[in-house]
Amino acid sequence: MTAQHMVEHLIQTLRLSNGKKNLTELFIPAEKLPRYYAFLLSDQPFPRNLVRPVSEQQSLPLLQYADIQAALIALEQELEAFRIYFAKQPAAKLLHPFFGELNYLE
Repeated sequence: MTAQHMVEHLIQTLRLSNGKKNLTELFIPAEKLPRYYAFLLSDQPFPRNLVRPVSEQQSLPLLQYADIQAALIALEQELEAFRIYFAKQPAAKLLHPFFGELNYLE
């Protein structure tokens, strides 16, 4: 994964966390949720070159932005949207595809 791919991945994750992109179901079996959630709250680092369990695509996704500078600007915008979303709805919980419903601090 290139630096720009990572920034764009964070953009997509923030869209799940700021109310712009809503999911209605998990991408993992419900019985795995407690283990995934526990991992999220742990101090364990994410493994390098992690392949998502539901990903059939082994290659990197196409880049959505012209360059990393444009992606970083978009990332800042999504971070600001995240702050605004939770300022207006501090008790909100939004569904993450692998970790379940998460609040502002999670």
